[in-house]
Amino acid sequence: MPAKKKNTPAFEAAYGLYIMGMEVANADGEIDEKEVSELLQQCAAASSISKSAFVREAATLVFEFDQLKAYRAADSRNHVTVLRELGKLLKKRPESDRNRYLATVLSLGKSVAEASGGGWFSDGPVSDDEKKSLLVIAHMITDDLDIKKLNAWIEKNGI
Repeated sequence: MPAKKKNTPAFEAAYGLYIMGMEVANADGEIDEKEVSELLQQCAAASSISKSAFVREAATLVFEFDQLKAYRAADSRNHVTVLRELGKLLKKRPESDRNRYLATVLSLGKSVAEASGGGWFSDGPVSDDEKKSLLVIAHMITDDLDIKKLNAWIEKNGI
């Protein structure tokens, strides 16, 4: 990945998608191959179907894992700080980018949690820890997340 992409808003957003996927996957203490595969599949889908160029670019950048790992290793900030800074960055974005990004984050986290089998509302292997991780990370990104309002916006405008 060209150096100029590093530390751009889209790169920070990619880092947020990466954190969401990996933290939800690791919530049960083990990152499953299926979960990592689902993270990549969801990013591939978002990189091609999102109506937001910002979300498409962020999702595409997740595939640059070498750069993301290097960024994570060199990054002295912890995940909480990164996600809160991402929240500040998102507040400066147009509502359409912000809402589409948040929908992508929530969808990605849910899909990663379900990747090992079962379903979100079933008694299957989606653990309470995975559910909590998803909600905590979403809350860190935006402390004023209103799921009903976000869902209504997405229904009206699409992802």
